Amino acid sequence: ADFGLSRLFPADVTHVSTAPQGTPGYLDPEYHQCYQLTAKSDVYSFGVVLLELISSLPAVDMKRQKHEINLSNYAMNRIKQGAFADLVDQRLGFGSGVK
Repeated sequence: ADFGLSRLFPADVTHVSTAPQGTPGYLDPEYHQCYQLTAKSDVYSFGVVLLELISSLPAVDMKRQKHEINLSNYAMNRIKQGAFADLVDQRLGFGSGVK
């Protein structure tokens, strides 16, 4: 889900159906297929925020390769390549032995 689209719903509601809207890069891919926001959508969006925090990279960057414009795709490719350190901002000292 997009934090800017947050709404209150009764506790028994498990999903919301709505036309695609929101901030690119934060919306989960399933939302574009079925137009339903669920708790999983929130987890996906929160994951993108966490990636932004550890990488200091924007959620969407048109300068990246076409299939890596979204930070989540960029991150998945780095993880599959075993290049996790590429995702972490060097200023955080990951893997440098700094304590």
